[in-house]
Amino acid sequence: MNRRAKISIIIGSIVFVATCMIFIIAEIEIYLSTTLGICFLLYSELVFFGGFVVVEYLADKSSQIMTRAGVGIPVEGYAIIVFLSSLIYINFLDSYPRRFLIFQIILLVITAGIALVTANASKTAKERDTEILQADLRVQEFIDRLTLIKEFIDKKADIDKLIDKIKYSDKSATVHADKELNSAILNLENTIKIQEVDISEFNKQIQEIDFLITKRNLQVRNLKQGSI
Repeated sequence: MNRRAKISIIIGSIVFVATCMIFIIAEIEIYLSTTLGICFLLYSELVFFGGFVVVEYLADKSSQIMTRAGVGIPVEGYAIIVFLSSLIYINFLDSYPRRFLIFQIILLVITAGIALVTANASKTAKERDTEILQADLRVQEFIDRLTLIKEFIDKKADIDKLIDKIKYSDKSATVHADKELNSAILNLENTIKIQEVDISEFNKQIQEIDFLITKRNLQVRNLKQGSI
């Protein structure tokens, strides 16, 4: 639990206890409307401050910006509306409780729908961002390894072509060809460790890596088209 969530719990507890004490000291006459109003007013405080805790929890597992904006704002807005409507209802003793309860139910359903849809979209965005980051790190690893290989061979131009090709490839997803590309680069690393490098074998491995980079780009493109 982060600092903001802890502060929210502390402040929320103080406000909740203070509200209870105010109603006790005020000695408000007990009617059905005042009972309902007070219950929903206290409930709104729980939702308001508890919402901060839930949003912070969800933000750690999903897109933080989308979670705080798409989930936090509707939940906090809902709590404020419930709070204000409860205060209004307490001051109208002859109001129909059924209408008040129907209003609260409709408001809860609308808010829950918005929050759930946004939370799901936020989680999906987080997974997509994580996948892109992993793909970018994998491509950068390939580049670093090829750059290191270049330092130990004379045919640097061939490696430069591979580096440029993979550097400007699509880094938005990881695909099966990444494993094959990793193995092919590993084979090349083992080949250059030999004192007398077989040129034909070296060229063959260079061509294989070039082919796998092309294959990787095609797989990423097909994956993206399939997800549309």
